[in-house]
Amino acid sequence: ESGLIDALYMLSDAHRQMASTMQEKPQAALSIVGQYSEKFRAAGNKRGQATMLLALAEINHDKRGRKKRQESLVSAQEALQTFQQTQDTKFEALTLMVMSMAHYKFFMYDDMLSEALSALQIAEELGDKFLTARALNVAGLAFSSQRKVDEAMEKGKAAMALWRELGLRRQEAVQSHAMAGWLLYGRWPKKALALAEQTLEIFRALGPAGIPNGAKHRREAMCVYMIIEIMTELKQYKPALKFAKNAFDRFVELDCLLGQGMVKDAMGRVYIVLDKPDKAIEAVDQARAIADTMGDKRWSAKLLFGVAQAHMKAKDINEAVETLDKTIGLAQAAGDMQETARLQQNLIDALLFRQRNPKAALRVAKEARSMAQKNGDKRAEAMAVLREAMSNGAMGKREEALQSAKQAQEFFQESYWPRGEAQCLHFMADLRSQMGDLDAALENAEERLAVLRSLHDLSMEANAMMQLANLHIKDDNFEEAERLAKESHDLGKKDRNPRVQIDALLLQAQLLNTKVLEKPEDKAMKPFTDRAVRTVNEALQVAGKAENRGLRALVLFKRAETMVLAGRHQTGLRDVKEASGIFEEMDHYQALGRCLLLSGNIKHALGQEEAGAADVDRADFIAKEIGDHQLADEVQSFRKALEEKRLEKERAAQVQIEQPQLLAPQPGAAAAPTAQPEAQSVAPAKPAGLDPVYVRKQLAAMVKDAIASDDELELDSPFMDA
Repeated sequence: ESGLIDALYMLSDAHRQMASTMQEKPQAALSIVGQYSEKFRAAGNKRGQATMLLALAEINHDKRGRKKRQESLVSAQEALQTFQQTQDTKFEALTLMVMSMAHYKFFMYDDMLSEALSALQIAEELGDKFLTARALNVAGLAFSSQRKVDEAMEKGKAAMALWRELGLRRQEAVQSHAMAGWLLYGRWPKKALALAEQTLEIFRALGPAGIPNGAKHRREAMCVYMIIEIMTELKQYKPALKFAKNAFDRFVELDCLLGQGMVKDAMGRVYIVLDKPDKAIEAVDQARAIADTMGDKRWSAKLLFGVAQAHMKAKDINEAVETLDKTIGLAQAAGDMQETARLQQNLIDALLFRQRNPKAALRVAKEARSMAQKNGDKRAEAMAVLREAMSNGAMGKREEALQSAKQAQEFFQESYWPRGEAQCLHFMADLRSQMGDLDAALENAEERLAVLRSLHDLSMEANAMMQLANLHIKDDNFEEAERLAKESHDLGKKDRNPRVQIDALLLQAQLLNTKVLEKPEDKAMKPFTDRAVRTVNEALQVAGKAENRGLRALVLFKRAETMVLAGRHQTGLRDVKEASGIFEEMDHYQALGRCLLLSGNIKHALGQEEAGAADVDRADFIAKEIGDHQLADEVQSFRKALEEKRLEKERAAQVQIEQPQLLAPQPGAAAAPTAQPEAQSVAPAKPAGLDPVYVRKQLAAMVKDAIASDDELELDSPFMDA
């Protein structure tokens, strides 16, 4: 009977893999499991029951949605107990690998790695090379997920050697493709490109022999897509488009619609990065036409999302919102509720952060929540509730926002999604800080940091540290803030993430500038000023190496503030002028508005009042056009400060007129030299300086949302990246 159980497991697994390859529902596999589970239960055959539970876990884990994936983990854990009790080590290893992959989907990377290494140890002790190769691949993925690229590649190479020894050339190529992905995720794009190109040659040499008709050339198409993605990451745009054209022609010759559609989709993404939204829409529309020909509604919906992204790039926000709405309808028609939930989140974000329409965002969030409840998708419900919180927060309903965020956090914990929980904690920390509850904000920020550390994503961990550092600045705990800023910079360097390095350096400069602001006229502050200038200059060098205009403009904006505090107003004016030019070219009006306000402030300090007023007026116009209420408030605060200074001067002049005797020389005293009018002075007048309140507010502001480029700064909103 043991042989029958093993045969049934292999038959079920074969049907599952075939259904996955053909992107069909695994009905045949489910039928086998359902039929024989009952028979084994009736016969009291524990091993048979456990094996069918394992088969069910593998089926439910494979592209069947989040709810089924949770069921998969429960089934696998139950099966594991039986295999351990019966000392069935081979099936124990198979079960551990299924559990490891389930934890991968839940971002529970420590559990994933532990289970993968346990499975690997068992497979090696058994001397089963096929099982060992599979376990090595899962262990490699686990190390890659923790950004431990060297360990991941070591396991991957060992797996490739075993596949080669077993004569499984296609498995060797699949392994190579996976390893290229690990290198890309680990931020080694050049190495990833070389390996992906080698992998493509292997797939092309192998051809489609033995592959079902519906999946012929699928692996080749996936590899081509990855190569275009890596070339785009390396800013090799022309070579990427040339490679894509050649690949498209090849897929036409092969009559491979899937390959043709994937290439057009990839080309659309290149055009988005190149800031050519019209060409991007044209390419993605061609891909959608191919998807429609294939009758693949799910793919068509995902491609239409690319069109929405192109509209977003073109700053046609209304068109983007309409397209997203259509995309949701397509995903629903395709029966893909998980994709529907994801698209609803994107629509809410567009309404909230781009169209600045929190009421509409709240309406869609409630619809998304209702749909998630009907589908039993706890994670989707959590995301919808979090966006309800954000929408309420944007409307000033802070208590309601806080309650929704707490509820969302509970839902994320129930659905095993730490990234979502971290997003909730990020939002709650910011919200509580705004509400004046700094202790609670610090507690949320520290909890967020603890959650993200478990994910082993150094960049997200660094971002959490910087949020915590900013809260410590508000709490006047500069020593702890400085420690966190330096540590976050080290993490950014280790993760080879220029954006994180720059943010951390700017945070360090902010701390130094804050010290200067305590005694702006004190010469003892000069060492702090000099260090701040060196720090922003280092950030500018990092931006230069990254060849990223958006990052350069961001650093120039912050350097302008630093230069003004150092008394170098003209240098600050040059920096903010260059930053304004870059942001205007990029159509980032929110960032441009802040640059203009700073420029106007500097010009007023230099006595260029007309030019300064013109910049401030333009900043005010932009704030009203894009609905940036924070910028509008800052403009009004600046104008109010100017008016107060003007009135103060008038009052001082009036006092001098009313008490002329104080200005007359006393009898017998030498006549004082007549002061030259300021306009006739040869030496330049010392700039009056910026309003310290304004400067402090600017320096303390986290500029991620204020100055951001989705493609170049990799941001959607303050809360989308945990």
